[in-house]
Amino acid sequence: MELRIGSRKHTVTDFAQASQIYCLARDISGEGSSTFPTGKIIGVDGPHYISYNGKVWKGTPKNWKPGDVPVFGKRFKAVAI
Repeated sequence: MELRIGSRKHTVTDFAQASQIYCLARDISGEGSSTFPTGKIIGVDGPHYISYNGKVWKGTPKNWKPGDVPVFGKRFKAVAI
């Protein structure tokens, strides 16, 4: 598989490694969600992307809708405190 972050390309073995590399690049850049590019994963069944929070999603950001579940990454439930 290949992870693309803007013009940078990284060979990755799975979604976990793709997310880890994406988050490291994001943190090093110091950029926020409005300027840091979405990660694109090439070489798996259909398009996948990585959102700013490091979660991997099937499709493209334009396909996202409320209630979608990531294919990799934790989905946290709100807890009353």
